[in-house]
Amino acid sequence: MFYYIIYISDKKSRTINNLGQRINTLFEILDEKEDERQTNLSDELKNFPYVNGSFI
Repeated sequence: MFYYIIYISDKKSRTINNLGQRINTLFEILDEKEDERQTNLSDELKNFPYVNGSFI
């Protein structure tokens, strides 16, 4: 769960304007099987697992 917090709170990428976008992107990634994801995702997003709606 620590990695989720790091992604959302990354100071290099975080602004008040894109916080919602980062959260939305994260949940989209978590809900998509790894082999069905875009191939041009950042390493930061590639490492998140598919959770099938079971975010714990």
